[in-house]
Amino acid sequence: MQTKKDVVEYYNECAVDYQMMWFNEETLAIHYGYWDEKTKKHHDSLLHMNNQLLKIANIKNTDYVLDAGCGVGGSSIWLAKEVGSKVIGIDLCKKNVDTAKAFARKYEVDDLVCFETRDYEDTNYGDNRFDVVWSLESVCHAQDKKRFLEETFRILKSGGRFIMADGFKRREPKNEEEEKIYDMWCKGWVVPHLTTMREFCKRMEEVGFKNIYVRDITSNVFRSALRIRNIGRMIYYPGIFMEKIGLRTKRQTMNIIAGLNQYEILRRRIGRYCIFCGEKC
Repeated sequence: MQTKKDVVEYYNECAVDYQMMWFNEETLAIHYGYWDEKTKKHHDSLLHMNNQLLKIANIKNTDYVLDAGCGVGGSSIWLAKEVGSKVIGIDLCKKNVDTAKAFARKYEVDDLVCFETRDYEDTNYGDNRFDVVWSLESVCHAQDKKRFLEETFRILKSGGRFIMADGFKRREPKNEEEEKIYDMWCKGWVVPHLTTMREFCKRMEEVGFKNIYVRDITSNVFRSALRIRNIGRMIYYPGIFMEKIGLRTKRQTMNIIAGLNQYEILRRRIGRYCIFCGEKC
């Protein structure tokens, strides 16, 4: 079972991989991009994903936003710069939080954005505090996804919105090869388990969310999945060699392997990538 400690150690050890292979100084994003016929570059796809969530959740400059699982602060800083919203970003990993604080100062939005080391399953914030809870590729790490949703619902104001984009299971692996692909991906990216789109929607309804919006955007992120796969192919053998001579860790090697397997999970339709939005009425 993947633990919260494993999540912290993963991001501590693999930050260098994200920075070298995916990270963009303009977007500060380490998530999948959203591709359509108008998207030409990796950089544009990352911003396009942000804009999809922004529009669906109808986020305004008067909204108080919680970025749940903020990483190095990319979404929080983008929301502050693009919309003018006040944002709190929280993350389990102190290293991520410290990096996010430095970026907020660099981009001169530290008057609108702050970052704290907290658990999004148990934030310790008061009830009815936020207008929006934003979660971009962080719910996958939740040990108890219903508990995360309950906490999200509690800290949202009446009329508040929950917006997220992440991976979901489409079906169970059908043979030993697919089970290995799925398990190695989960272990490599420190995902305790994936839920299905239907199960997650049911949990949202049970918690109390209304006006639930669900959209499968697997086809829009597939080019990002392919890009991750291609990067993994280039660095796999050098990474193995560097692990053997002590310059990289086992966890970093597993991160590369997971990057190869995520493509197979989407290609074989074991998994899917979805946007969810719900309202606290």
